[in-house]
Amino acid sequence: MQSLKKHFLPLFIFTALFSCTSLLHVYHPDGSPWAAPDFDKTGLISFSKNLEKPGQLKPPLPKSATKPYLLALENSTEQTIKNIKAFSEIDTSSADSIVKHICANAKSDREKAEALWKFVIKKVKHWYPVTGDNECHDPVKLINIYGYGLCDDSARALAGLWQTAGLKSRSRGLGGHVVPEVYYDNEWHVYDPDHRVFYSKQDGTVAGIEYLADHPEIIENTKDPTGYNSKKMANLYATKENNNPTHGITLGHKLLFDLIPGEVWTRFKTSNLGHIKKIYPKSPDPKSYSNCIFVHSFKPRLSQHKRLPQNIVNFKRAGWLSKYLKPSDPSKEATIIYDKKFPFVVVSASVTLELVSKHGDNVVAVFLSRGKEKETKIGEIKGKFKGEKTFDIPKPLINGRYHYKLTIKAKSLKARHLKLRDFQIKTICQSSPSTFPNIDKNNSKLSVFFDNAEISTTKGNLVLHYYWGRN
Repeated sequence: MQSLKKHFLPLFIFTALFSCTSLLHVYHPDGSPWAAPDFDKTGLISFSKNLEKPGQLKPPLPKSATKPYLLALENSTEQTIKNIKAFSEIDTSSADSIVKHICANAKSDREKAEALWKFVIKKVKHWYPVTGDNECHDPVKLINIYGYGLCDDSARALAGLWQTAGLKSRSRGLGGHVVPEVYYDNEWHVYDPDHRVFYSKQDGTVAGIEYLADHPEIIENTKDPTGYNSKKMANLYATKENNNPTHGITLGHKLLFDLIPGEVWTRFKTSNLGHIKKIYPKSPDPKSYSNCIFVHSFKPRLSQHKRLPQNIVNFKRAGWLSKYLKPSDPSKEATIIYDKKFPFVVVSASVTLELVSKHGDNVVAVFLSRGKEKETKIGEIKGKFKGEKTFDIPKPLINGRYHYKLTIKAKSLKARHLKLRDFQIKTICQSSPSTFPNIDKNNSKLSVFFDNAEISTTKGNLVLHYYWGRN
């Protein structure tokens, strides 16, 4: 597979500290494939470790390392590893886990409210949102996937975290601005995450919207951290007729994912592989965003396993060193099913097939379905063919979604007339740099948790790969 090797050549990684040699599909942050010879040119420092059970580890930070580059998890086992999450300082996989960490040392409701407000303003920047619906109102999505939005996004996300912490909360529209309020000590208090400000009364307590509407001078005398005109902001509060409640709170998303046998997940600290842009298609690109990639393929891992996973039906390994797949029973259709739920929003996806078809009646086709929708044919290879072909899934079919089902269907009158040398299903998702699991001089702990109590090392491992830039 000359051309496929050129674009998706596995990277051999050797880490003397753990005597761990592994194979991994890796890409540069700009989306270009990362071939093995590039490794010496990148100047990166790598760390690899086989994870036999969930828990916390401390990767040794090399002295010459500068900043984190990427994190990858590779399932080399013959079982699906479920509900994976990876984080460093704070577990942001759910609203509950965020609140548990951020409010751990809070001694009062005010301390809880302010700790969560500080967390949101640290993780979320002001920028054009991706949609006009509730997509960015869920705090887990806003913080982990996007990291940017307008005032209503950060306001409702913060209100959701307050509610998770057991505090009564709401968000209010001011006729041009949206802010959240939290209830403690028998009154409402407004903390503006978009403008990174709150307004104090003379007794030191934080004012609410109703109080500020009657005392706009408090706002006028408070410098806005974003540079916005304080008199204009005071006028938004003072015009009471349009100070109305906004829609409810959106909660429930969790940043957990499964890896089926042979699948690899790579998350970049920074990258530019694409982002979601729906409501403002002509808006500038976000100042800061990143991506992660899921790759499911036959090589290198599945070709080494004793048995194929359950999503590969009516295929069997063949050839020297099991180097390709062929139909087990030519009278039946052979299929590869990739039915995936993603915790990160999907930006784009593609399927690459490398095969040898020796008969004019052979057909290999790729289909996409979403939920109960009818299958859509993405493309097909008919008749005699030798080489590789990539099918890009049309963006309108998957862009902005969190689930799709891809099916590769193969039909050949005789098994020896069809050799599927490799398949690679690549899904690019959007992620926020602000929650990338940093391992640097300020943090030495990395946590990787999953449902499997323990992984049998005789049948592979969940392999962790981490890269830093070099001084």
